[in-house]
Amino acid sequence: MAESPPPQRFIFKFIILGDYAVGKTCVIRRYVSDTFDEEYKASIGVDITSQQLFFDPHQVQLQIWDMSGQTDFRELRRQFMNGSDCGIIVFDVTRHSSLENISRWINEARANVPGLQFALVGNKIDLVDERVVKHEEAKQVAKENQMLFYIETSAKSGSNIQLLFKKLAQLILERMK
Repeated sequence: MAESPPPQRFIFKFIILGDYAVGKTCVIRRYVSDTFDEEYKASIGVDITSQQLFFDPHQVQLQIWDMSGQTDFRELRRQFMNGSDCGIIVFDVTRHSSLENISRWINEARANVPGLQFALVGNKIDLVDERVVKHEEAKQVAKENQMLFYIETSAKSGSNIQLLFKKLAQLILERMK
């Protein structure tokens, strides 16, 4: 009988980027504490959250770095990007301009972490009547920018939030093997 590999512990650093008010902090809060706050509060600088995942036999600690989307914090963001294992770029499906800025976020991050891989997240899918970005359009943007995958979420309902982080962690874990 073959022995299973000894359990290993990993720490993955995820940076969350995107325009202001796309729901970055809400996505993180829904993932970490399963809560949602209707009131918008702009992130100031960088906020770090941690979450544990288990992929038998491995334990993964996610360090999730919530980067302010305001341009005033560009220099601060750059200081905190080093050592990132993956980037998550969030846009708001009700604001087309937030999708149009995806390449700017990729360029900013890769200037600091060359070769960094990203997942693209279309958030606020619960706002069906206000939606302006079609699924296929966002999927095409992800493909054109060689992103790992595109997923749609709702921080309000929790739709696909757990799946987003689990899928990213699994991809990184597989790359390490």
